[in-house]
Amino acid sequence: MEIIRRGLILPEEEAVANKLRGFPDKWWCIGGDSNRFSFKKGEGTQIDFIVIAPKGIFFIDAKNINTIEQGQGNIIQFFNSEGKQVRKNIKRENPVDEIIEDRYIAKDWLRNKGIPEFMTNDRKDLKIFMHGVVVLSNEENINYKNCSLESISYYNHKYPTLIPLSRLTNEFIENMNLPSNCKELTNEEMWALFKIFYSPDLSITQILNEIKKDEDRLYEEKRIFIEKMRLLETENVNLNIKTKELEGTRNNLIAVNQELNDSIKNNNITISDKNNEIDNLKSNQNSLEQTIEQLQVLKDKELEASDYLTKLTELNKKYSTLENHHNKLKLKFVKGRSSLGSKSSFHYKIASIVLFLLLMSSIAYFLIYYSKDNTFHHTNTDKVFTIIENTYPVIKELYQNQKYNELIKFWEKNINSNEIDIKRAYNQYEPLLFFLAKAYQENKKNPKNRNLQKARKYYDTFIEITKSPKWLIEAYYYKSITFIEQKVQLDVAISDLNKAMEINKIYFADDKIQSMRLLLNLGFSYRLIDKDETESMKTHYQKVLKVHDFSLKAIDYYKKGRDIASKLNDRLRQAEFLSRIGEIYLSKKEFLKANEQFSQQVLLLDSFDEKDLSTKDLKIEVLENRMLAYNDVGASYSFLKRYDKAEEYYKKAIDMTQSNKIIDESIRKRYEAEFSRNLGVMYTSTKKFNKALPVLENAYNIAKDLKFKDIENYQKHYDDVKKYAKLN
Repeated sequence: MEIIRRGLILPEEEAVANKLRGFPDKWWCIGGDSNRFSFKKGEGTQIDFIVIAPKGIFFIDAKNINTIEQGQGNIIQFFNSEGKQVRKNIKRENPVDEIIEDRYIAKDWLRNKGIPEFMTNDRKDLKIFMHGVVVLSNEENINYKNCSLESISYYNHKYPTLIPLSRLTNEFIENMNLPSNCKELTNEEMWALFKIFYSPDLSITQILNEIKKDEDRLYEEKRIFIEKMRLLETENVNLNIKTKELEGTRNNLIAVNQELNDSIKNNNITISDKNNEIDNLKSNQNSLEQTIEQLQVLKDKELEASDYLTKLTELNKKYSTLENHHNKLKLKFVKGRSSLGSKSSFHYKIASIVLFLLLMSSIAYFLIYYSKDNTFHHTNTDKVFTIIENTYPVIKELYQNQKYNELIKFWEKNINSNEIDIKRAYNQYEPLLFFLAKAYQENKKNPKNRNLQKARKYYDTFIEITKSPKWLIEAYYYKSITFIEQKVQLDVAISDLNKAMEINKIYFADDKIQSMRLLLNLGFSYRLIDKDETESMKTHYQKVLKVHDFSLKAIDYYKKGRDIASKLNDRLRQAEFLSRIGEIYLSKKEFLKANEQFSQQVLLLDSFDEKDLSTKDLKIEVLENRMLAYNDVGASYSFLKRYDKAEEYYKKAIDMTQSNKIIDESIRKRYEAEFSRNLGVMYTSTKKFNKALPVLENAYNIAKDLKFKDIENYQKHYDDVKKYAKLN
């Protein structure tokens, strides 16, 4: 435990300080000769150490005593080395009485500081245990007269106020049994009490404000740390993927390297043989050079001509033989190297041919597979098939150009009369029913409910006929949307989405992009039940879906989607799932959790830089989501009553609506009106009417110019703040 010093510590206090340093780190201790507090009017009370532990507050006075004597009436007196009685006050006989009095004075001092939450209405009945202790720092050298330490009541009491230095341990405090009206302190309460004793001149309000600032700082550091950990986890996942890929590449390289080593080994053997032959040739050359030298010596000595000519002839023959042998070896060596090269070339050609055959096999397999799945089975030649065959190109063109109304009219005129026979003519034109169902779903000009019912009917027929897993997923997905848009039979929508999830798992190994899309709608379906359905319908859905809490189920699906997006490093989809989770927490009034989700969303969207925004549409999507995320963070801070933070994020959101010119002006203006209204309402709730007035006026003027449907809402807020501003 660290001792926070407020001044000099005397020698006997230093011995106590050394013991206190071994106490737990979470405890607090203030010590020193400046440790004075105005516990009594007109004079300060000096206490050597104030220890704040879970059991309570302990005032410790360190004493270097020479003699302890028990007199008449069991009065205990303390004497120093000079024989003088040790007392702090003429009213108190000894330091023990003094420390007991200090405890009562400290209790009143705390109450006067304004800390009623730590006390009951009874002034004598504290909820915090407070205790004073005199510690004998030189216990081995004390002279006891007419008594012993064990016989002194101060030492034997249930809560001893006189103890030797050896007994001053954290176990001494931890093993105390607190009175029934006292409680153990939390870390936060210990910290608050430390601040109060450490800064006795500050008011309790100022201290609480300082503590709140520390909490805000720690909260922000924690939030940043959590996000960094999340980003590191994402990076770690990506690194693991890359590591596995590199491991595969490494294994391939090891195999290739082994082949090369074997080849080099064989080549080295051949080269070694050639080198031996070259060495022999060099040896012969050396021998020839020596012979020539001998010839030169003989010439110098002017040997007889006959002998010279004879030897010269012999030497010439030998030289010619060696030269021929040398040329043969040289030619053999060159051929050897050439054969090595041709072997490598041969292996290379073999590898090329194998690769070519594999490539052609893959193409052939693809063509066979494609032909198999797309073979036109002209088994039906009746009237319906003929009509479909002739009209299919028109239907496809109308669908692709999103001319849904014209497509429906065309269908009803040419085909719908033969609807019963459509299955017989379905073989070739698989997307036909899907086109029609999608057309009814997207057609905005006819009554929506009737169109969605027709869309569902054609989706069901399509699902019954198709054998393509890909088209089945699409049909289930869009069919679920027809229920979601009408907010009816949401259990059927959820069932269809789960079927699509199962098909995706079986046939496409949980395609991540597809999974995110399905999880988003699953979460949204459960959210609709929780948000918009009556209690009777919720009870019905609870029985059918076997789910008790729909919002928690929605959060579960959104979190799964967020985790997939994180693994794919898809920051935009991560942000979308975080926004959905934050909205649910906001509706459940779990504002701290909502703030955490929105803050993470802001960090992700802020991480996009210019090089990430490759297209205009992507740039607009990121900027628009960023504005909304800042507004949501502001709203969550407002609910947490952290109005300074809320104001900061609201203003950032409003600034974005004015600076992001790439977004359509009417859209930016709508956002500016909405964000300004939110900021103005927050100002009004905190009675900052002068700040609220211009902000709400701007929001109302934009709503009026753009003819908002809910303009009455904007006008009401503006009129109210004008009235409040005049009154104040």
